[in-house]
Order: sequence, then C-alpha cells, then structure tokens
Amino acid sequence: MSDKNEFELLPDQPSKKRQPQRRKNMDDFADWEEEGPKKKSGGGGALVIGLVIGALFVFTVIGGLMAFIVLKPAGEGRPKKVQASRAINASPGQLGSFTISGPDGQFQFPPAEVTIVNVFLQACPDCMPSFNVYRDSQGFEDVAPVVNIAYNSASKDWLKDYYMDTNLYFDRGGRLVVNPQGIRKFTTLVVDRDSKIHLKIQPTEAGYVDKVRAKIRELKEQ
Repeated sequence: MSDKNEFELLPDQPSKKRQPQRRKNMDDFADWEEEGPKKKSGGGGALVIGLVIGALFVFTVIGGLMAFIVLKPAGEGRPKKVQASRAINASPGQLGSFTISGPDGQFQFPPAEVTIVNVFLQACPDCMPSFNVYRDSQGFEDVAPVVNIAYNSASKDWLKDYYMDTNLYFDRGGRLVVNPQGIRKFTTLVVDRDSKIHLKIQPTEAGYVDKVRAKIRELKEQ
C-alpha cells in the first residue's frame, strides 16, 4: 500500500478554512466584518422604502396628467364653430349673427356676400305648392349663393327633386330663423352681408322669380 494519502491536498490548493466575506470596494463596506450582515440588511430596507416612495410619486404624477387630459375642454386652442342656441342681434328684417349646422357642415351668418336663403318645412301641405314653383324655377345659383334651411330636419334625397339638396342646414326648434322671422310657410329671403333681409317672399306670390332676381341685381350694383 502506498504511503501517500490519496486525499492529500495539492500544493497550490487553497485551504478550506472559511474566510470572512469581503466586498471588492472595501471603502464602501469597511465595517462589514465588525457588524456582520445586519448592516447590509438595513441598507436593503432603505432601498425598498425608496422604491415605494418613488413609485407613489410616479403614480401621483401620472394621475395628475390623466385628470388634466380628461378635464381639458375638447378642442382647446382650436376654436370650433357650433350650432348656436339663438341668433345674436336678430329682429324682424335682420337675421343677426349665428352659426347653423346641417348635412353640409356649417354656415356662418352674416354671409360673405349677398345670399338667397330658403326656409321651409319638408313636405308640409301648405308648402308643397311653393316647392313646385321653386322646382320649376330651377333655383337661383346662377345669380347668387343659395342656402337652404329646413325646420328641424330634411332629407337630401327628397329635396333633390326640387333643386334644394345642396347647402342644407337645420334650424332645430326654429330658434335661429323660423321663429325670430315669424316664418310659417316656405319663404325665400334675400340677405346682404350684414344679415339684413331685403326681400321676404313666398314662391307662390306673383312674379316670384323676377322679384328675387331683380333684388339680387340691385344689391350687387350698390
């Protein structure tokens, strides 16, 4: 049997005796050996508290931003015209100032130029004779812009047969034009750039087409 112990340590093998744990940066952990692991665990608790405080701060900031976004008025910084509840400075003979909405977007009064305004209730029995006269006239788009204002609502498909399916807007509740001007039947208005009404006429009146065209020419020559 060999005299050598087969479990003899090699010359370069370090001793198995446990050495105190050390850190690479001894300046930061100089008291590690004296106070032991409790010192380190205390630092971990401070780290957890710091993370909790940081998380609360982040959630507070995010919550504030979300509240600002929700409460911020829609379209702020970008003024948008909306349907008015009433016309400003309106009176008999004066449409006043307002924005009216409908299938074709929005239209602002006073208009930019002399304008023909048709005001009506779709298919009302008393209005049908006027619709027929207007259809026979084929409209006035060749002499001035035409705006069609329906009481409450109207169908563009239905109005197409009467040449009134374009520039269509709704006077809901009659607050903007119908009631302030006392309109109860299909009525055509000729309005200038100040919203002043120079002609108020129903299509069934004698000389309707000639009167409307003559008033447009007169206002454009002024």
